[in-house]
Amino acid sequence: MSHCCKNMDYYMAKNEEFEFDKRHRLYTVKLSSSKNATHQLLYYCPWCGTKLPESLATRWFEILKAEYKLNDPIFDDANKVPEEFKTDEWWKKRGL
Repeated sequence: MSHCCKNMDYYMAKNEEFEFDKRHRLYTVKLSSSKNATHQLLYYCPWCGTKLPESLATRWFEILKAEYKLNDPIFDDANKVPEEFKTDEWWKKRGL
């Protein structure tokens, strides 16, 4: 996947501190190296300053609740989450 600049491409591919969650379309940086590390959402590329795409995490929950009646897609209803919502397919399909 190509990101906003070559530095972002490099760090997304080679560095475990920076992550891109395709399912929710969000960029984060780990704030600690522990197993349960806290993550900070990135709004701009740390190297080139490009505004990064808006996170779709909230929309993911809203759509699963409205269209599929899933109240807890992370825990209780996790086995009911359609396959398209486990990747970036759901938001690409909807033109988000």
